[in-house]
Amino acid sequence: MNRLGQIFPIYLVLLTLFFCFTVFALYVAQGENVVLKLVSPKEVLTTYDDMKAYGIVEEDLLVKVADEMNFDEVESSSYGAEFREKFLTKILANKELSSLFVQGAELAGEKIPENGKEEFFRKVVYPSSAFNVKDRVLEFRRGEVTKHLILESGQGNFPINFYYTFSRDLDFDLFTKKIILGDEL
Repeated sequence: MNRLGQIFPIYLVLLTLFFCFTVFALYVAQGENVVLKLVSPKEVLTTYDDMKAYGIVEEDLLVKVADEMNFDEVESSSYGAEFREKFLTKILANKELSSLFVQGAELAGEKIPENGKEEFFRKVVYPSSAFNVKDRVLEFRRGEVTKHLILESGQGNFPINFYYTFSRDLDFDLFTKKIILGDEL
């Protein structure tokens, strides 16, 4: 029998144990000096959840405005504009909701100032072309908005620029007050 064949497995076990011990010793030696290198996805997930909640409230407001509007006038050319005005009034009246949407939002690389929020909603988020009525169906389009977040690790040494762009298209039946076709929230 070959003695080398009997010693080699023992050598591999000892070498493996040595490397395991070395890794464990380095881990213990560094202890609390280890800097967090990972960036938490909490801000990204919070932004996504906020936009999902905004979409749910947006759908609820579409139903409320449709209830307030006179369905007999749905064929008039001004119905979409009237619907838009009532919808915008309700969105802007909810300060918490509109601030949540504007927080971190950018237009052409610039942050949206608090006093420019109404103009931002009227021209970018819900422009006049966003509410079209065809055959008792409201074609609703939310403009494209980009949110900019800076994600950092625990020590701030590793910032990541994160851009979250979102918009929404849906068709809303004004008679049944239900969404016929639409993007996911």
